[in-house]
Amino acid sequence: SCEQHCGQHETAMLTHAQRNAPAPLPDPLPDPKGIKNINTPPHPPQGGDAGETEQSSLQSKPERRKRDPTGNTLPELRQSIANFTAHEPLRNALDDFRAMRERMRKPLTGRGLELTFRELEKLAPNNPALQVEIVNQSVMRGWQTVFALKGPVRASPDMGDLMGKNAQTMAAVLAARQQGRAGNGQL
Repeated sequence: SCEQHCGQHETAMLTHAQRNAPAPLPDPLPDPKGIKNINTPPHPPQGGDAGETEQSSLQSKPERRKRDPTGNTLPELRQSIANFTAHEPLRNALDDFRAMRERMRKPLTGRGLELTFRELEKLAPNNPALQVEIVNQSVMRGWQTVFALKGPVRASPDMGDLMGKNAQTMAAVLAARQQGRAGNGQL
């Protein structure tokens, strides 16, 4: 009958509180962080002296050094720049370029700096003043590398002749304007 059947299960059935109670924890608790548990016996240290404790072995581990993201330290990069040129304005421009790249979160490596030196020598061989302008252009425009000068003035072998002629023409025009104003009393 049903009563017999339900009676058998009543003894095996759990109450609501029993069903929702948390599961019993294993004894003793495992220690994930290495903190000594009162219920567990101490473990002998692995390796080293048998008398060494866990705490002293944790303290004796060397601290991990953070890896330099560029692969080179700042003094090494500055030394590379100094080895490349003795021209102080070019050194300053290259250091500004290095700092700009760090602010962009794309720092120069030693190898990247060497390649920049090579490119500068290709673009302006033995001309540190022009190299300064090239590096300053890259800093000003936020470029990650160096390129030939852009804009109305381009570097070329006959640049000196062109600039000389333009300077002479401009000086003549300005002198004529001033003479005209002086003659009219407009100075």
